[in-house]
This record gives sequence, C-alpha cells and structure tokens, in this order.
Amino acid sequence: MKIGAVVLSIIAFISVIVIGQWHWKNEIRAHENQAQALEYTDAMAASNDEKEAVSSEKTQDSTDLEKLTAKLPDEVKKKIKAAYNDHEQVNVLLSGGHEISGLASLLEEKLNHTYGENLFKVTELNFDRKTSMEVYNNDLDAPIADQTPDLVIFTSLLINDAGKVSTNDSSQVPLLIKDRILKKSPETVFMIEPQNPITYNPYINDRIEEVEAKAKTAGIPYIDHFSEWPEEDDLKAYLDDKGQYPNEKGLSLWAGLLANYFTSKK
Repeated sequence: MKIGAVVLSIIAFISVIVIGQWHWKNEIRAHENQAQALEYTDAMAASNDEKEAVSSEKTQDSTDLEKLTAKLPDEVKKKIKAAYNDHEQVNVLLSGGHEISGLASLLEEKLNHTYGENLFKVTELNFDRKTSMEVYNNDLDAPIADQTPDLVIFTSLLINDAGKVSTNDSSQVPLLIKDRILKKSPETVFMIEPQNPITYNPYINDRIEEVEAKAKTAGIPYIDHFSEWPEEDDLKAYLDDKGQYPNEKGLSLWAGLLANYFTSKK
C-alpha cells in the first residue's frame, strides 16, 4: 500500500511538472505570436504611412508643377510636364546676338532652382554680331534644328540689324527661320523674345514693336520682358559703358525676367 501510494505520488508530481511545462510553452508561444502580430501590424502601418507620404509628395509636386506652368502656352506646358513625368530634361536652345553671351547658364540655374535640379538644360547659339539676313542667308541657324531641342528662344537681332536691315526684314526673318527649323525638327516649340533695351540708340528700342506684332500674328509665343527693364536713367546701370550690351547685372536681370515667364510669375 505504501509503495503504491508513493508511486502514485511520483506519477502525479511528474504529471504536474509536464502539464506545467506544456502550459508554460503554450503561453510563451501565444506571447510570441502576439508580438509577431503586433510587429506585422506596425510594419504594415509604417508601410502605409510611407506610401501615403510618397503619394502626398507626388500630389504636392504635381500641384507645384501646375502652378509653375499655369500661364505658359499649352505647347510649352506639355513639353515641361512630359519631361518632368518621364524624368527627362527640357532641352532649351537660346539663340541671339552678342548680347546673350552668358545668359543661357544663368537661365538654366534659375529654372532648375525653382523646378528642381536638372529638369532644364539651356544651351546657347550665339550669332555674335551677324545680322538677321546674314544668319538666314548663310544657314547659321542650322545647328538649332540639328540639336532637335524641345524649346527654342530666338532673340531678335535688332541691335545687329541697326542701319543694315529694314525693320520689316528684321521682324520677318525669325518667322522664316522658324519654318526652316520645324521642317527638320517638327516637335520643337519656337519662341521669340526681344533683345535687351539700349540707351545709345533709342530708335532700336522702338523697332521691337513690329517684331512682337508679327510674332503674335503668326501665332508664335512671344516672351515680352522688354517693358520690365528699368527706364532709361536707371537702365544705364544694367548696360556696358556704351549703353548697348548688358553687363553682369543686366544679364542677371534678364535671366530673372525669363525665369519669371517660365514659372508663371509674369
């Protein structure tokens, strides 16, 4: 009897230990599963938050792009949006006479500062002191079409044309050059802008009105920054000693006016 009771006690003791260990292991597993579930939930929440942040950022970027391009011609707006969405560059070719020397890099810097790094690539084709007729008759504009840019900003050559080319021809040549470029590069958007105002020969300033009128009649986007330069007395501070070409301060102003146009601030 005593031996049987002892054996039963031992069996009962062992059973309690086994059951206790089994229960304890189940408790541990339950806690581990709960912890894993919490970790998974936290990870999913973090992932969703990240997705929402990215989506919000894209929405914000899209909203900013809409604001920046709001006042631009549709064909210009499409070029910028397409490049932005495809993570490509908007290739802009700025052409003109000696007065645009150094302007392209300043414009590129200002545009990329606003739109984002490297969206715009602005290159320069400088005709130096060639007249508009010399440019056209000698095909000096050929490199424009060869580069197939997205946008062309053609700066009027009235300073070079003074006393050599009639106002009518000066305002007509850009249109002829546009037609020649679009034959080779039909996707290019051609735009016209005035040169800087000058003080040494105010008559040249008056001729810009016909350039503007013909551009608008032909349906060519015209970037009118001419009237935003300072008046004659204050203008001297932005030009060289001869009152003809922009100095460093003048180029910075010019680049800023163009940047205002392309960011819909004007």
